[in-house]
Amino acid sequence: MKSKIIQLILIYITCFSFSFASANHQVSTPLLPTQAKELVSPHILVVMGLTGDLGQRKLIPALYHLFRLGQLPENFVIVGSARRALTPEAFQYMIRESLAKALSPDLHDDTLWEKFMAKCFYHQTDLDHPADYEALNTYLKQLDAQYETHGNRLFYLAVPPSFFSNVITQLYTQNLIPNDNKHTSAPWGRIMVEKPFGHDWQSACELQKHISQYFDDSQIYLIDHFLGKEVVQNLLTLRFSNPLFAHAWNRQFIEHIQINFSEDIGVGTRGAFWEETGLLRDMVQNHLIQLVALIAMEPPTTMEAQVIREAKTDVIKSIRPFNVQQLDQQIIRGQYGLGLIQNETVPGYREEAQVDPLSKVETFVAAKFLIDNKRWQGVPFYLSAGKRLAERKTEIVITFKSGKNEEQLQPNQLVIRVQPDAEIYLTFNSKQPGINGEVGVVKMSFNYDKDLQVPIPDAYEVLLFEAMRGQIRMFAGLEEILASWNLFTPVLKAWQDEPAPTFPNYAAGTWGPEESLLLLEEGHVWHTVD
Repeated sequence: MKSKIIQLILIYITCFSFSFASANHQVSTPLLPTQAKELVSPHILVVMGLTGDLGQRKLIPALYHLFRLGQLPENFVIVGSARRALTPEAFQYMIRESLAKALSPDLHDDTLWEKFMAKCFYHQTDLDHPADYEALNTYLKQLDAQYETHGNRLFYLAVPPSFFSNVITQLYTQNLIPNDNKHTSAPWGRIMVEKPFGHDWQSACELQKHISQYFDDSQIYLIDHFLGKEVVQNLLTLRFSNPLFAHAWNRQFIEHIQINFSEDIGVGTRGAFWEETGLLRDMVQNHLIQLVALIAMEPPTTMEAQVIREAKTDVIKSIRPFNVQQLDQQIIRGQYGLGLIQNETVPGYREEAQVDPLSKVETFVAAKFLIDNKRWQGVPFYLSAGKRLAERKTEIVITFKSGKNEEQLQPNQLVIRVQPDAEIYLTFNSKQPGINGEVGVVKMSFNYDKDLQVPIPDAYEVLLFEAMRGQIRMFAGLEEILASWNLFTPVLKAWQDEPAPTFPNYAAGTWGPEESLLLLEEGHVWHTVD
């Protein structure tokens, strides 16, 4: 009875909360240009590796959107830096091509593009040559004087992880980054570091130690682009600003929690990267564990960045370690083979470019684990992630417990959809119209696009803007990352030491290997299709 009452109240409070959000969405509108310019001080943004896939596909469009919305200061320039030799004309052409591919036709504006490109410069830099860093510093000083950027610099390392240590060393030894962030009158220097941060616990510890020799933690912004997604940013508000959610967010009312990530695309041209990385390193150890931490963390005493980081770290450290002697009962791996995507035949992973024909690298991971603390004791958490699955979707699914006399009915579920369409919805049982009294599942939803009608910025826009204004709240902390590596490194080692299962073990266009079903407790199902 108590469970039933709570569920009914949850429906009511969710309806009220979602309606209230829609009616008052003006409070969440983007910053006005004047507000943004007050928050972001003049500086030079240097993107190491801007000519790469990430730079062209994500960073250039994100920076243009910030420029178009007036959220960048007047005294601001972008410097692309890479090994490739490019003339100014070739660099400008690359930017134009990037914008043309990324932006919808209604945002094609030649006049505005020209103004944006006037702030973009290029400097050829070989990451292995100290003299090139010295030359880059000289060039930045010239731009600093010309555009009055006050010596403030933000470096974005969009380079392979194997270069991180050397680049960090050179940025320090060649005095490319100001190292005094404690005095407001001194120039500031910050570094944005792409994932993965290390490839296991030991390498992450070594990288942390190396960076700490040169720069303060407050200068390092570790990127997990999921943390920049609007729905993910809303998780703490959803949990802690709705009292009935907060009261029911525990083992007393929740049956189990799933976090599922699926893509219908393969590895494409990134075969070499995947051969070194694999899906557990690329998705599970960072993105999905960050979602687990936000969903499971204790209420923070304040919303300060460091307090939230500590709360997330506590959750990750509370995850029960995997038993490497019974690993196949807790975590399984898979690799896609030949299959159909939208009725078209697609190759298996081993047939992709730059992939070993006998590769044992995983493109799918499913896991079950427990969090050993008072709030979540006994509640199973399920994770799944994979390439070349039936559709593209990322969801968090909270399944509530049913009452003693309600087992025959479908459980209430709160579904938080991160992508492709940002949505939060609650399912509940309702009498169907008619005289038969049949009961069916209906849902009450809040869709960001339909209900708010406010443009949602791309995650990289958000993270770039937050780093520019010196806010670390949306960036992962080093302790969180080390705790996650500590959890998964034994799994990686066991997989390395033990023969992989027969690969491929699932066809492209399906929901992964059948072995993933064995991880589920009785009565639980993967929430793959609505």
